[in-house]
Amino acid sequence: TVFRRRARALGISVGEARRRFLRATALGRMVTAADVSRAVLFLCSEGAQNITGHVLEVSAGFGLWPAP
Repeated sequence: TVFRRRARALGISVGEARRRFLRATALGRMVTAADVSRAVLFLCSEGAQNITGHVLEVSAGFGLWPAP
């Protein structure tokens, strides 16, 4: 998994790699398939009819600030 590779590269446990990743997200959690599905449903709805040429990032806020 991504966490195993990252942990190995940093010389830390998989659990610590996961904790660091979660601390780097604004929501403090992983994105789920349901999160992505809701974004897709919105983009397919009339409410999104005027949205063009935009990238909708579903990331739980990952990368908004550096991990501590």
